[in-house]
This record gives sequence, structure tokens and C-alpha cells, in this order.
Amino acid sequence: MFQWLKERFAAKPAVAQPPEPVVVMICDGPVDAALYQAQLQDAGIPCALIGADSASVFGMQNGLLANVRIVVPYEFADAAIELIADSIENDYRDDADADADPDADPDAPVRPKDIDDSSDV
Repeated sequence: MFQWLKERFAAKPAVAQPPEPVVVMICDGPVDAALYQAQLQDAGIPCALIGADSASVFGMQNGLLANVRIVVPYEFADAAIELIADSIENDYRDDADADADPDADPDAPVRPKDIDDSSDV
């Protein structure tokens, strides 16, 4: 019986399996992961989030149980890692603080520039 099985399956070539998806980043929560996913998809890199649904269902927005993995196909792994690294290195969220006066007192209250102090009281 085993000889029959060997002959039957030995005649067929083995099916090549595609490489496994690659985890390119582990985020602290579903919000951060969704931002990186949007950047990757905007660049034309297909990706998926693993763990975002369970983190959202259980209300975990940060912490160990809220870890979300971003996975991409093997062929896109290098491009995805490069894009994420560039995004982390060039974080532009603090650009508003770049125009601030470096000699100003950090404890002084900040007033918006468009407020007119003249009052007709």
C-alpha cells in the first residue's frame, strides 16, 4: 500500500509555497498601526494588521495586549521597512514648535497671535 502511495505522489512535482508574510513592525495600539498601514497602502505596498480587531474589541488602546503587527508580502518587506524607518526618522508632528523662540521662557503662557488686546470697555 505504501508503495502505491509513493508512486502516485512521487509522479507529481511538489507545489512551491510562496514565502510567508513578513512582520515589518509591531505597534503599541491599533491607532498607530492604522497610520502606518495608510502610509504603506498609499505607497502601493499591500499590508494587513494582525491583532487590531482583538485590541479594539477588548478596549485595549495601549499596553502589551494591544500590540498590533503589520505584515506585508515577502516581496515588499524591504520597501515597507525603508518607508516605516523614514517615517519614524522624519516625524513632522512637532514642526509647530520649530518656529518658537528658543530664548523664550518655557513656563510662560502661550497666547495666540491673532488675538487683539485692544478692548473698548
